[in-house]
Amino acid sequence: FNVKLAVTSSSFSPLLRSGVLTHLEWVEACASRLDADGIVLRLADFPRTDLEYAAQVKKVATDLGLVPVALDAPGLLDPARPDEERSAAVALATALGTALIRTTAGPPGDLPPETFARAVTAAKAFTSAAKAANVTLAVAGAPDSLLTGVADVQNFSKYVDSAWLRYDVPAHSA
Repeated sequence: FNVKLAVTSSSFSPLLRSGVLTHLEWVEACASRLDADGIVLRLADFPRTDLEYAAQVKKVATDLGLVPVALDAPGLLDPARPDEERSAAVALATALGTALIRTTAGPPGDLPPETFARAVTAAKAFTSAAKAANVTLAVAGAPDSLLTGVADVQNFSKYVDSAWLRYDVPAHSA
């Protein structure tokens, strides 16, 4: 697919949270008012995450000519988070038809080397599930996390050693 402009729901989170704009109205606005080619769906902006709703979002996006590019789900590389959250994100991304799950690491913890090792283990299982669903993980650095920048994410990806984990470089860094 050739996406020139994808709009992220995180830019509209205040409107979505306040109810001024529904999630499906946002999808429609991306196509009709913003002339976008794709959408990035932030997990926290979903009113519900069941597979029936995901199918509805995918259908509306398809009908409007939008490509669901990514599911933005920060913190899924935090080893303290349950594996079920990572599995649910893969299932949701698959139902939406997204090519990517964009995520970050969690906090460094009291012993960052131990947290790093646990995060690598969690990421290996996560990438295995993502591979089975044909979804790539795009990992971004985040302030106050175990992986704060591109160099940290590049190093992390060497330990995970999976073609299904890539680093997400912010546009201003590229």
